[in-house]
Amino acid sequence: MVGKNLNPQAQQFTGWQSNGDANVTNPFSLNTTLILHAPNPTVQYAGDVNLSLRTPSQIHLVDITIHSFVNWITAADFANVTICSSPTSCPFTNLRNGATVNLQSNTTYEFKGYPSSGYHVKQWTTNSVSIANSTLSTAQIYVQTSGIVSLIVQGEGLGAGYFNAPPMSSQTIFSASADIIVPYLNNSNYDGDSVWVGIGGFGISSSLWQAGFEVANGNIVAFWEAKPANSSGSIVPNSTMTIVPGNVLLVSVSTFAGTSNATVTNLNTSEVWKISDKFTPSTVSADWIVEPKSMAPFGLGQTVLFESLTVNQAPPSLEGCFVAAFSTVGSHHVLFPTLLYEGIGDEVYFSVT
Repeated sequence: MVGKNLNPQAQQFTGWQSNGDANVTNPFSLNTTLILHAPNPTVQYAGDVNLSLRTPSQIHLVDITIHSFVNWITAADFANVTICSSPTSCPFTNLRNGATVNLQSNTTYEFKGYPSSGYHVKQWTTNSVSIANSTLSTAQIYVQTSGIVSLIVQGEGLGAGYFNAPPMSSQTIFSASADIIVPYLNNSNYDGDSVWVGIGGFGISSSLWQAGFEVANGNIVAFWEAKPANSSGSIVPNSTMTIVPGNVLLVSVSTFAGTSNATVTNLNTSEVWKISDKFTPSTVSADWIVEPKSMAPFGLGQTVLFESLTVNQAPPSLEGCFVAAFSTVGSHHVLFPTLLYEGIGDEVYFSVT
């Protein structure tokens, strides 16, 4: 084994180059087989070893907080996480949403997701350097700095979008937005499904401020709605704004000092609808939702694309996002969101089909 990539100024080892049985697990650690030859050439001893080369400053504890899937209606979590430092050692088990653990920096850990019955791992995300197997139930995560590891879980027959839930980070939401590409309709008389951006709605008793568009008797109509806690609201439509399939709508919502505002802008026609209401929603979540209301939303196979997501006028952290769950009641069609993706300039986007 030969140390490579020496820094000529600091003469500090920064990585391994391996051959044969050696297995690099992270930049500071090497698993290999050590063979000891005795003076008698017919006698030798072999064993698996882990070689680590880190300076004292590189070995310290960091805080890792677990985020797991939460039902946006009940605020209940549906998964726990186990963290293993080796195949035979798992020092942290049954970690629930919001749990914080101390892990060693510059070390690779195995994170195992255990969703409740009827759910499966959708996506792992982390802001603590790197991750492998991000869509499998077990992920290899290289921990370097304090941060968040998020387990996004999808329920079979549930899910129509994402929400950013800052109860985990104590962040207050005052604005949210997205560009939404309006889907095509297979049925000119189609009636149902709403697509919206919102603030609040996290928890069964949470108030919600939302704006977006819905399909009513084959017409695509912009709307806003204020839903008080423990009560239903009334949708306020705009019957004059022209929206057709393929249009891109910029939907923005905000709240401040007892007044909530919303703007729906058709980026294709430059038509703008602005709304203001004396209403205060819950400020613990931002939401991007396709809400199912009928058998075939927008016609089977149609896709709703959410682009350029923002929270408080900045791209949301993937580590703070979770699948939003809607129970399939009656004849509601099953909707599935894709993974969350980061594009150019930290743009976050996803789609629902």
